[in-house]
Amino acid sequence: MSAFEETLDAVEDATLEYMKAARALTRATGKIRRAAKVGKIADLRDSGALDARLDDLRRTVEELRACAASAAEWPSGPDENGKAFADRYSSELGTAAKGRGLHVTEMDDRLISFPSTVRVMPKDRVVVIDQKRVPGIRPSKVVDRLLTNSRNLRKYKPERVLEAIWAAYSDLTADTAPSLPMGDGPVVPLTKIYRSLTRLPGTTRLYTKVDFARDLYLLEYNDIRTTRKGVAFNLLGSSATRRRSAYFSFVGADGSEAKWSAIRFRTGK
Repeated sequence: MSAFEETLDAVEDATLEYMKAARALTRATGKIRRAAKVGKIADLRDSGALDARLDDLRRTVEELRACAASAAEWPSGPDENGKAFADRYSSELGTAAKGRGLHVTEMDDRLISFPSTVRVMPKDRVVVIDQKRVPGIRPSKVVDRLLTNSRNLRKYKPERVLEAIWAAYSDLTADTAPSLPMGDGPVVPLTKIYRSLTRLPGTTRLYTKVDFARDLYLLEYNDIRTTRKGVAFNLLGSSATRRRSAYFSFVGADGSEAKWSAIRFRTGK
């Protein structure tokens, strides 16, 4: 079975063949037009050449149509719920990314290529990169975008997420924080923070657990240790639990995985 890139190459090749046949037909009709202008009978008698050029054009159109249909329905065969497409596309994208020096990890139905998260949407045949739909899904072009993201970390703003985390933390600890000594903030599970951030219907679909984990990773990666108002915090590791649902994890550019289960802010100086 052909790779997706190969089926798209076939469409490009078929397009070039069609364009070549179309130019040949245009040249043949132009020759007859010029012959008519000056009354060149020999060339007018040669109008039968149009049939051959037209046959070539029809043939290339059919080949182009077949190649385009094959690419649109790739991979061929039964594909319940788009699983075959998602599996094969994800595998090909991962291979293409690794071939260009990007480390790719599959986690929670996402592909992670630091700092990007990629989700394949088989029903619509699109991919979602960092919560943005990308209709053009040729693997090599998607890898171009991932490479650009890996070189432009400034587009990611984990500071904004930190402020939202601090607001959620403050709400969740409003009843307990005043009774604690200055500087000792209560430990809050990150699962509670995430639920607080995604309370509105549909929010978890737009801002997934993997997206949240990516933002936590970027806070540490960028050595961000305080909120805008100078409130310090600590992300706590997940060694105390093995339940996947109890912690958040993300994979960095070197393939190493970081895990966190809770967070603690300071209640005072």
